[in-house]
Amino acid sequence: PETTAAAAAATAPPAVRTIPIRKQYVPIVKNGSTVAYKTAYFGNVYVGSPEPQAFSVVFDTGSGHLILPSSGCESETCTKHRRYKRGSSSSAVDIEYDGRLITDLSKPRDQLRISFGTGEVSGEFVQDRICLTQSATDCSSVRVVLATAMTPDPFGLFDFDGVLGLGTTALTLNDHFSFFGQMVKQNPTMHPRFAVYLADSDEGQSAISFGGHEEPCAASEVRWAPVAMPELGYWQVQIKSVRMGGKVLDECEDGGCRAILDTGTSLVGVPRAVSRAMHRRLARPVPEALAAAGADVD
Repeated sequence: PETTAAAAAATAPPAVRTIPIRKQYVPIVKNGSTVAYKTAYFGNVYVGSPEPQAFSVVFDTGSGHLILPSSGCESETCTKHRRYKRGSSSSAVDIEYDGRLITDLSKPRDQLRISFGTGEVSGEFVQDRICLTQSATDCSSVRVVLATAMTPDPFGLFDFDGVLGLGTTALTLNDHFSFFGQMVKQNPTMHPRFAVYLADSDEGQSAISFGGHEEPCAASEVRWAPVAMPELGYWQVQIKSVRMGGKVLDECEDGGCRAILDTGTSLVGVPRAVSRAMHRRLARPVPEALAAAGADVD
């Protein structure tokens, strides 16, 4: 029977699961005026059983853990979101960071503090069933960080409940915390690939696919690039050149530049020494009609 099951898995079509994601804008206000916007893309996952709890999460390639607010977190930041109810899930297991079972909940537990580019989370650990859809076939057992504290920025500003890290296992405490790694390991028909599609307008539908990509969303054939310095845990690639207005910039001509593909940030970050030259090249004169009218320009 095992051989038959393995053969069936090997010949089955690859399982591709696509989750719609939505975009939210949060204004950055300075001196009473909106000077820019922070943005985030997020979609739903389902946690626990027999009645899965739905959570909206940022699918973040710049971090490694699945983080959800705990029902034990009573701060204003936590209570504005859906919080994970441990007692509502029969599949949940309380654990320490290394997977050891907790039998006495009255004793102190292992704690973890995770820092992001903006904000910080502190939490403890549980292992539970995580599903991409409400179907029981799209699930895996994963270790989760339950947040007992979350900073107001950014977690209090956005609508998403938590973060689902998609960085490599080098960014996790161990591979049992890697959602995608465990999903692929526990679902043999799923290829070890995921793809993000961002619509070119707010009216379009963005999405993330696990196990492959949606062909209609691709602008070309798939082209592969090796991960640079994989031991750091980021999806980092070598930059061969940077162009603005068709002109190749001097800064990366030597091939020494690298970039992290981070779905958890809405900005393009560059070294300070390079940013001034980029700003000069991106600057545009104010149209005469607007300048004459003294209108504010976004």
